[in-house]
Amino acid sequence: WTVMLGRRDSTTASLSAANNNIPSPASSLSTLISSFQAHGLSTKDLVALSGAHTIGQSRCAFFRTRIYNETNIN
Repeated sequence: WTVMLGRRDSTTASLSAANNNIPSPASSLSTLISSFQAHGLSTKDLVALSGAHTIGQSRCAFFRTRIYNETNIN
């Protein structure tokens, strides 16, 4: 079967479901917690999954302003 999006071991894929269920990199902590809780996941799950998906992958542009409160990072 042809699966345009998603995993090869799935029979369906939905771009809208992915866009509606995967939090934005710019989501606030409270938004992330709410999103994970809506899927039956705990704050501990949030930390574990977020860390596993960002270690070595995140770019400074996504979080530098939140850490240093900078508006001009160039």
